[in-house]
Amino acid sequence: EPVPPARTQEPPPAPAPASRAEPRPELPAQPAVRSGSRIPVRTNYLRSALLNVPITRKDWLGYRFQTEPHCDLAEQLTFYGVSGREGAARRFNLDFYCKAFGIESPKSQGVTGADMNTLIAAGRYREIAEYCLRDVKATVLLYHLWQERLAGIK
Repeated sequence: EPVPPARTQEPPPAPAPASRAEPRPELPAQPAVRSGSRIPVRTNYLRSALLNVPITRKDWLGYRFQTEPHCDLAEQLTFYGVSGREGAARRFNLDFYCKAFGIESPKSQGVTGADMNTLIAAGRYREIAEYCLRDVKATVLLYHLWQERLAGIK
């Protein structure tokens, strides 16, 4: 009878979710992302192809000027980059837009994307998860503001 392969050490169980002092923002019906059609969606498609993972939804890139089924907030908030690198429509990061629109920035608690390698190496997964949740929450809130104030401008 073959011997089963040795098991690697299993990760510790996930801690119970912390209670939330504030309600979660209502999620949009479609994905809303920053720079989605430029980097993450394309990267995920390519990574899936390289790893031979089936791509179950192939319509997220869509036409650049569509906001459904996927809304790229960076494109929307820069009006598709019509003014280039200068002017009112130049590209800013999520932290800038959060501060400008009065939304708590994911970076407000001292963790940034630049800290990820250090946090991973230190096994500080809860801090990573909390940062990611703040990022998602800020993106959703920014999307709602865009929908209320800017959607439909041609």
